Amino acid sequence: MKNIFDLSKVSSLEKEYFEQLINEKSFYVERIVSKGHVTPKGEWYDQGRDEWVMLLQGEAEILYCDSCNYAANVEIAESGTVIAESEEAMGDVEKVLTPNCRTIDDVVSFLH
Repeated sequence: MKNIFDLSKVSSLEKEYFEQLINEKSFYVERIVSKGHVTPKGEWYDQGRDEWVMLLQGEAEILYCDSCNYAANVEIAESGTVIAESEEAMGDVEKVLTPNCRTIDDVVSFLH
């Protein structure tokens, strides 16, 4: 390959295009041509090796959660609320009056 940007071998981008450039005993280098391809929602792409990625054209931003290992492109990432599995997991719950508190910041200030 003379030009990493040459797309003449790529017939369509319905799927990502993979081309191995270097294959050594302890590492390999491959070119992946992708146009926004993502792992299907609800699936986790897991592989048995570390990976280093260099983006040559376009942009990508990955969000990663250390506590649950969730990772996704910023454009499709979802956030959620963690719900306790049981009342015991929540601990003791106490109803507290919060007079004149109209915002979450007001409640936080009031309780501290």
